[in-house]
Amino acid sequence: MEILALISEMMFDSHINNDIRIRKATRKVVHLIGSRLKPHPIPDAALDADIAILGKKGRGKTFTAKGLVERLLQMQRRVLVLDPLSVWWGLKSAADGKSPGFPIPVFGGPHADIPLHDAAGPIIAELIVSTGTSAVLDMGQMRKAEQARLVADLLDHLFTRNRDALWLVLEEADAFAPQQPMGDLTRVLGEVDRIARRGRNFGFRLISITQRPAKLNKDVLTQLSTLIAMGVTSPQDRDAVKAWVDGNADRDQARKVYDSLAKLPVGEGWIWAPDHDLLDRVKFPQIRTLDTSKTPQAGDTRITAPVLASADLAKITKQIEAIQATQDGKAKRPAAAKPSLVPVQAIPASRPKVVTATAPYQLGAAILAARRAAGLSQTELAAKLKTAQANIARLEKTGSIPSTSTLQRVAKATGHKLTITFTRA
Repeated sequence: MEILALISEMMFDSHINNDIRIRKATRKVVHLIGSRLKPHPIPDAALDADIAILGKKGRGKTFTAKGLVERLLQMQRRVLVLDPLSVWWGLKSAADGKSPGFPIPVFGGPHADIPLHDAAGPIIAELIVSTGTSAVLDMGQMRKAEQARLVADLLDHLFTRNRDALWLVLEEADAFAPQQPMGDLTRVLGEVDRIARRGRNFGFRLISITQRPAKLNKDVLTQLSTLIAMGVTSPQDRDAVKAWVDGNADRDQARKVYDSLAKLPVGEGWIWAPDHDLLDRVKFPQIRTLDTSKTPQAGDTRITAPVLASADLAKITKQIEAIQATQDGKAKRPAAAKPSLVPVQAIPASRPKVVTATAPYQLGAAILAARRAAGLSQTELAAKLKTAQANIARLEKTGSIPSTSTLQRVAKATGHKLTITFTRA
């Protein structure tokens, strides 16, 4: 469509600055056609095996991973993103924030379509397995212990039930597969290691992203087929890269890679895929969705209200309810013992709709819906309530039970009226 529009521009108003208009439009057409025809530096065949993206903070790891996920979604592949940083919701908006991106549901986080809690792992896993849904699990507002319980249950259920191709993206992979796990993370590491070692037979492909390769469990790191190294400076982290090279690739080629790792500019990296006879230093192309992982720079203008694609929440709601009913029927404890996954209500274009909570654990979702209906960010609502953004994040978590006075303040700040109703049981 862009190319057709530019060709039309070349033909329009030919009597006014005709030569200048044609030259400018022609350059744009050539650039767009070239960008469409130029292949991505990572071939499609390499996407069909495990990939690790390594590099220190701010070098473009998540940006590069998003480019891969965009390609997978365009190819109608199933993708599940585990996001403890709240940086992947931008897949739902175009790069400029002015048009929608991919209609992928986001569970949890400040831009949640559906709230997330630590008991939801089996439900979400079954949704992905039985319906072919792609999803982002935004765990940025969850405590580490809650994240560990959620991910361990999720991966256990997926490994048991999944048999079709599924790309599993681990943002901050060392948080899920640490070299020295403690407590609940021991079980999480066990599930990730099981998928890394045996998951390919059951359809799994891992995309692991980490800024600390030395902290990522070596048994997981050694299973990858393609390595993308971006700006690794720590000697320990470079040694981790070298250890993979020693076990998987030509040592004679390793020296120029190893020596350049500390000097790579932002957005540039080495792609090493021995199975595809590929070793190349490249500048990764621009992504087509909103870059919500970008490090803020002084003077940057932040896109505060991007246009987001709408997932089919009505359909997903019915699917979740059916899964919950089945799992609750098999469970030993009653369904009321754990919170349900209640989709956040659609946000109206004009005045806010009624936001309801029919159980205490739904109050967090109701606060989130009220804030989004008012068009406020967590920071903006925090300013109105004269509190910190972190407090708003806690209020919006599933299971939070704020006081009546807090609910009244939130209602006033978001343009709502608080109503409490008693009904007979």
